[in-house]
Amino acid sequence: MPTTAMHSASPPHLTSVAPDIRSFALDDDQAACARNVGSVRRFLALLQDEDIEAWLTLWADEARQDMPYAPAGFPSAFETKAQIAEQFRALPATYEYMRYPDPEVFSTQDPKVVICKFRGEIKLANSEKRYDNNYVNFFIFDDVGRLTRVIEHFNPLVLTEGGAFGEGGRPTGASS
Repeated sequence: MPTTAMHSASPPHLTSVAPDIRSFALDDDQAACARNVGSVRRFLALLQDEDIEAWLTLWADEARQDMPYAPAGFPSAFETKAQIAEQFRALPATYEYMRYPDPEVFSTQDPKVVICKFRGEIKLANSEKRYDNNYVNFFIFDDVGRLTRVIEHFNPLVLTEGGAFGEGGRPTGASS
């Protein structure tokens, strides 16, 4: 058998199970899912980098954040993008760092919904106080990949006992 014939044909063990890679393409739902999973990873990376202005570009104009387990005296929701921006713009001046190591990001059957389990390791600036908590967030996206809603689940006892947040849920040391 000529050598060229052996090199031009697919190996026999791959021909029956391997799809032709050239014909593989993501459908619209798969592409949206991949985009939104990437946006969740970017969401955490931008928070960690304290780049709040870039982080805000991930949000739709009509957006909200819900915190169903917020303790008394803390907001259970930010109902507008402006409220989200006000809360999160205060964070870089208040924290020495925010880290989100090893997030677990899960796609769902609905490409507009992504679930993320992660740990936040946060140290207050000019203090030994820390706010380390575990989260499970539901991220809901619109058709173009902007966040319309984030539902943030966290342990409220860790929030109240660490001293990182003051009255009304504002970070300790943040100006009113």
